Amino acid sequence: FTGNLSCDISGNKVPLTSEHQVSLYTQANFPITDSMNGFINADFTHESSKFVQVHNLMETGATNILSGQIGVTYDNIRLEIFGRNLTDERTPPAATRWFDLLEGFNTISSQTPGATSVDRNITGPRSTFLSYRRGRQIGARIQVDF
Repeated sequence: FTGNLSCDISGNKVPLTSEHQVSLYTQANFPITDSMNGFINADFTHESSKFVQVHNLMETGATNILSGQIGVTYDNIRLEIFGRNLTDERTPPAATRWFDLLEGFNTISSQTPGATSVDRNITGPRSTFLSYRRGRQIGARIQVDF
């Protein structure tokens, strides 16, 4: 199709897979009164950068996420304040390279001012598709068990 029959990707890393991953979690529970207990917990996750595809030309970047909760329990009631992604990490959790159907083939016209060539690549134009990570979230929650 493209005239380039070399598909050798030997030595490249597997795409969409972090080489290193770490997850840490800690929790402490403590009495406040005879009928009320407190708790605090935190979790941390690290993922090294992931390549987007087998060619190893684009990466997502390393990710570090910190989350936690603090609160009290009283009988069947739980009150807590929580924070997710407290570091406001913005690296994409997933990405891939794909054919851009919106633009299609021959997207650069020879009539375009400043154009030095026409896009006549048989594989068509390429784009990167990625999903966004939720930003920092802070909230409160009340839970009642029946």
